[in-house]
Amino acid sequence: MGGPSLGPLLMSGRRDVWRIRAGLLCFAATGPLSLGGLILRGPITDQRADPAGWAALAVSDHFQHAWLLLIPSLVLQILGWAALWGFTRGGRAEAPAFWGFVLGVIGNGFWLPSAGVLALVSPALGALWQSGVPAAVEVLNAGLFGPISLPIMAFSAVGLLASSALVAVAIWRDPRLPRWAAVPYALHALCLTFAAPISYEVERMGGALLLISTAAVALAAWRAAGSEDRPG
Repeated sequence: MGGPSLGPLLMSGRRDVWRIRAGLLCFAATGPLSLGGLILRGPITDQRADPAGWAALAVSDHFQHAWLLLIPSLVLQILGWAALWGFTRGGRAEAPAFWGFVLGVIGNGFWLPSAGVLALVSPALGALWQSGVPAAVEVLNAGLFGPISLPIMAFSAVGLLASSALVAVAIWRDPRLPRWAAVPYALHALCLTFAAPISYEVERMGGALLLISTAAVALAAWRAAGSEDRPG
């Protein structure tokens, strides 16, 4: 009698590799989507200090088109974290990759309501302000800085900072990944959260750091996953 066939096991391993690779493509895509969206959107105008400038920005086509890049980047980022966790399973990097994935899902999940207000509600409110309804600014303020929305947004930023730090630790610990990429990955979240309202240049730099680090990590992980899938 022959022994058990290794065919199903090998096929399962190859399927896992391609699932991880699909997630790595999502991980790499977050960089250009985020940076492209930030460049297309331009600097945010504070509606409390300059309501006319805010309204003009909110109703512009480039502002609305920018969110067609920024919101997908948040969703694809979650799939990328899951793929990185799958790639690091069984090694020293698995635990920080897993908890980075978990906190990242929480951070992005709590940020999506505010992103929805900016992407979907502010263009209509900007048009209302331009048509002579000054209370439209107060509606936006309540949506972004209200007693519920502001703590949720702050909690989201803390979650994303913790997530980026843990993912950076995972990148540093995995010998198959470029260690240098852990530094820009750890810094990008600070640029895109608490530092973003202070300086548009810093926010845009965060998008560039995300692009560089995710591209380098995804390429290295893609190659490593492929080499480990080869028999012999």
